[in-house]
Amino acid sequence: MERLLKRTLKVSLKKSLKKGMAVVLAATMTLSVGTVANAKTVKLSKKSVTVAVGETKTIIVKNLNAKKIKSIKAVSDNKKVAKVKKNGKTKIKVSGVKEGTAKVKVTLKIKKGKKVQNKKLILKVTVTKNSKNANKEANKKVEETTKEEETTMADTSILNGKTIVWLGSSVTRGYGSNGYTMADGIAAKHSGTVCEKYAVDGTTLVNESSTSYVARMMNEIDTNKKIDIFVLQLSTNDATNKKTIGEVSTSTDIKDFDDKTVVGAMETIIAYVKNTWNCPIVIYTSPKYANTHYEQMVQKTYDVVKKWNIGLIDLWTDPDMTPAKSGYMKDAIHPTRLGYDNLWTPKFEAYLAEYLKK
Repeated sequence: MERLLKRTLKVSLKKSLKKGMAVVLAATMTLSVGTVANAKTVKLSKKSVTVAVGETKTIIVKNLNAKKIKSIKAVSDNKKVAKVKKNGKTKIKVSGVKEGTAKVKVTLKIKKGKKVQNKKLILKVTVTKNSKNANKEANKKVEETTKEEETTMADTSILNGKTIVWLGSSVTRGYGSNGYTMADGIAAKHSGTVCEKYAVDGTTLVNESSTSYVARMMNEIDTNKKIDIFVLQLSTNDATNKKTIGEVSTSTDIKDFDDKTVVGAMETIIAYVKNTWNCPIVIYTSPKYANTHYEQMVQKTYDVVKKWNIGLIDLWTDPDMTPAKSGYMKDAIHPTRLGYDNLWTPKFEAYLAEYLKK
């Protein structure tokens, strides 16, 4: 009986000791985890900051008592962009020097009992222009734009007093803008400049009727007229009606051209203009639209222009023309008044002025 009692007490004591040890271990683990968790929560008030040139912002070290911080060190990896300075034990100041980006490395030495541990943090800094400089830049841009506009006007004044003849169809006439086109815009902007439009909607280069380009040129334009520039439209109607494109001839004799083809009609017009008025000639294409036949016509036009050494306003490949800005086009082919005024007129004005100088 006595032995049984001793054995029972021994087992109970062992169980109690084991249970007590488990409690102690659990408490120790909880304390350890809590300490690590607290250390991890030490951070800056911001991970990134934006400052203007000449501006200073303060960043605070959070979740750490100042007494625990033995030292704080902050260094910018690009001092030409941003400078840093510590402010007391828990703050740093970031100042913008010039536009750009930089990283600020913050190193904390934290007391932990008798030991000291390091904590490293990164602050991303973006420096922008200050308002004063921004205003200066804005004013500078305005001045530069004004100078450019003045230069443009001076450069294009060569168009003053000139007679420009335009031969074409609906784009030249102004189908999408009540009869107003770049020709009218140029005439309005230049003193004494006359722009005569020989343009009929739906007509073709291919000489198959009395309204074709070739027929109208020969029958309607005075052969004694003094013409300073002759502008020819590459008609989209030939593409719509899938007229034969043809090939560039090796001849320069008007009798050798087949004006029942697009290329032959262009060469006929060019030769006639040179022989009759002996003036500069410029062909212009329409901006890009979904028509492979017109694209082939444009490719042949490059060859025509090269052969005759004449001007080309190539809107087909001009990135400013497609995609069209809102309100600039009535449909895929025809510009609006807004399109002519804001985009087409300046382009034609600049090109024709430069071409005349040559």
